[in-house]
Amino acid sequence: VVSRSRSFGKADRIDLVLNAPSGTAMKMGHSMENLHRVGSMGVPDSYHGLLGDNGTFVNLATRNLLSIQAVHPSISPRNSCFRIITDSDVVYCSCGSQAELQKWVSSLSDCQRPNKNHLHYLDRQLSIWILEARNLSPKKKYFCEIHLNGTLYAQTCCKLMNDMLFWGEAFSFIELPLLGTVTIKLYKENSTKRRKDKQQHATDLGKIEIPALLLEEAGVVEKWQALSVYHSAKNNSAVSKDNPPSIRYKCQYQTVSVLPLKAYDDFVKYLKNNYAVVCNVLEPVVCAKSKDEIAQTLVKILQVVGNAKEFLCDIIMAEVQLIENENLVFRGNTFATKAVDTYMKMVGEEYLRETLSGIIINLLDAEDCEVDPMKLSPGANLQNNQAVLRQQVEMAWVNILGSFTRFPSDLRRTFHGIRQRFGQDREEICFKLISGSIFLRFFCPAILSPSLFQLCQEYPDDKTARKLTLVAKVIQNLANFTRFGVKEDYLFFMNDFLAKEVKNMKQFIDRISSPQQTDSHVVEWGPCNIDLGREASIMHTVLVTQLQAVQGQLSKSDVEKLNPLTTLLEQITKAEEEGQEDPFSSTFEALRAMQSTISQFKPHGGGGSQGGPQSQSDSSSEYNTPAQSASASPERRTSPDPMPNSSSVSSGLGALASSSQDS
Repeated sequence: VVSRSRSFGKADRIDLVLNAPSGTAMKMGHSMENLHRVGSMGVPDSYHGLLGDNGTFVNLATRNLLSIQAVHPSISPRNSCFRIITDSDVVYCSCGSQAELQKWVSSLSDCQRPNKNHLHYLDRQLSIWILEARNLSPKKKYFCEIHLNGTLYAQTCCKLMNDMLFWGEAFSFIELPLLGTVTIKLYKENSTKRRKDKQQHATDLGKIEIPALLLEEAGVVEKWQALSVYHSAKNNSAVSKDNPPSIRYKCQYQTVSVLPLKAYDDFVKYLKNNYAVVCNVLEPVVCAKSKDEIAQTLVKILQVVGNAKEFLCDIIMAEVQLIENENLVFRGNTFATKAVDTYMKMVGEEYLRETLSGIIINLLDAEDCEVDPMKLSPGANLQNNQAVLRQQVEMAWVNILGSFTRFPSDLRRTFHGIRQRFGQDREEICFKLISGSIFLRFFCPAILSPSLFQLCQEYPDDKTARKLTLVAKVIQNLANFTRFGVKEDYLFFMNDFLAKEVKNMKQFIDRISSPQQTDSHVVEWGPCNIDLGREASIMHTVLVTQLQAVQGQLSKSDVEKLNPLTTLLEQITKAEEEGQEDPFSSTFEALRAMQSTISQFKPHGGGGSQGGPQSQSDSSSEYNTPAQSASASPERRTSPDPMPNSSSVSSGLGALASSSQDS
């Protein structure tokens, strides 16, 4: 509920009241641990005091709203939680679905800064990959936690150390406050027999601290880094006395300067009307990575202004005309391929998750289905494995085939536009093109690498990856309308399935590329949350960089075609140099970073059962309470209750936020 009221000295202040009506799925509390206890079904009577009854009001009118953040699924009980950080405490909320989560976060963010489009501000984003570890005792399980400014943001899966320990997990965090330090903590999972209670689920071995300033200066950092081992963990059997544990990670910290939206008006209009010119001129001269950046950003901008469908149809048809063999479309590093990839992930993420998540879970738990005689494990039964593979393929195909009623409307309209461009006389080629895009670039890559599409968190091991590969091979051959030949003769037994399902495949392609019938049930997915100012700023930076890099490779006519664009880019660059960053965000976030730094040197009561690291820089949380600082090592998949640890800094932040609202 959003209401406006007038108070002494405050003009038209926004008062927020969060209300979870009786019977809804939202639960609230001051701890992620409490939400984990509740789980996804029902609320025991003993937990009502922790979370609050249904219909509990969380009145934000009396608090200064500082930040709204979606909680990463790796530490969220139902993949649909967010936290509201105020100047006095933190409230965790669990929604009923991902769509509901996005609506809450988007609405609250708009209320937090309703004039965002009129400000010059900094947008910060961190991408981090936890890759692997070494110098750890074998036959034990380990996992990592990622802390930003001392607050838990995500954690990896728990993996067994054998010859190597590989996670290969990627995390991305957007709309971050000013970062001081990125911390990676390493935990060893304790054996069940040795656990006295849940709090001894894991042992904190040590941590790696990465200054955000170094990440910003370096761009992308990938390295092995030794762990700062805690004193209490030095005698732990998991830690080598001669060689300290090391973690290989990769980080990219990006700060985007975003001008008021009005500054990008002419630039966005130019891209809307001249995207073909930009793509035609840059296609032959920029590298694959740059094409990816340009295509991703351009698709998002055109989606906001309503031209994404026309852009995709134009760029796909242009590529078809240039390639003699239509089967090679979407197989190269072209603007068309990159744009289609981005668009399908952007508008089809929820659809893909609903369609394939059950399939992936079944495959992860399925029996061995290796059917290549050269790769069979000793004692394996080939006929049994063939039956298992056929069953898994049929289950996957049935799920995909029945999903046409939930197919995203934006994708349906785009594919229908492509069919209209081809006409009825070239419908067979058009069907191959559409099946190639939706299966070659969407369904099959998601089956092959589910962690990259957020269908599961854990990177699959070799045996699981082989199961995923075999299922993806069969589905892709069906989409290509081809059968297995001599090259993969071990899959001959699936050719009868491929022959039988050709008709159903054509029917599926026809349904997802035809206008939706008015009398049929339609599932509408939520809108894409795209920050137009941020994407325009990124597009400006990328184009300036690329035009400077390829200046000597452009012909005189190409340079003349891009003259209006060059002028617009120069105008934006000048505005960035002259503009002033939003004083609220810069000053407030500087205080937040200072609070995190101060907390590192504040003595913690009790010290915790794990003890501190060798240095004095141990910081358990940006918002830790003394009781939490003194607690034992955390239970896996729980986070500490974030609460202010410095009343003076909190009151200062509250005064700053109040004065900013007044201004």
